[in-house]
Amino acid sequence: MTSGTTPTPNAVSVPASASASESTAGTLQDLVLDSGDVEKFLDGLAGLAVARLSSPGNDVLCGVTLLRPRKAETVASSSE
Repeated sequence: MTSGTTPTPNAVSVPASASASESTAGTLQDLVLDSGDVEKFLDGLAGLAVARLSSPGNDVLCGVTLLRPRKAETVASSSE
């Protein structure tokens, strides 16, 4: 991990110097463009939510379930 970034679960890197809304929007855009499939995107989304909502001493866990008609469900989680 390079200097100036905050490590987050599921390999989501959040720039420390950018404002929260700018870095979140950019990170979401990168997740959409770089994810090879929906499951990888949802894993990254869960990790991003944890990075944004957790604070020292207050850890947050996130889970995402996507249900689509006639499709298998996709589940993502910030915990291992």
